[in-house]
Amino acid sequence: QPDLFLPDLAMSLNNIAMILGMLGRSAEALAAAGEAVSHYRFLADLRPDAFTPGLTTALETLGLLQAGLGDAARSAATFAEAIERLTPAFATLKLAFQDQMSRCVDTYVRQCREAGLTPDAGLLAPIEACLNPPPPEGCP
Repeated sequence: QPDLFLPDLAMSLNNIAMILGMLGRSAEALAAAGEAVSHYRFLADLRPDAFTPGLTTALETLGLLQAGLGDAARSAATFAEAIERLTPAFATLKLAFQDQMSRCVDTYVRQCREAGLTPDAGLLAPIEACLNPPPPEGCP
């Protein structure tokens, strides 16, 4: 049953990617992060509730590595996928995923600006309404 260990392999590859990135071994870091994302996509497609958070974390790692190499457009696309994948979980359990979603949105917008792209308003509108709710009545 090789798939039995796939979640641990995906998590380990993501951790290795982060370490390799910190060591300046960018090509190896990108390869490990890409493999982690591939495994997590497979797992998240089978069991979204269980593996979407891991996929989003792996996408964050991949996107940050891409940004570090100056590929803002690819990084923005990677963060767009992270936002898209995390949105259903965020809509259901806002407090559990608020920090991760906020990081993804902030980095996505920053990478879009770096690449000279316009952030996808359709992607961001429902999320920003939850991240930045209007103040309660009577608040200054």
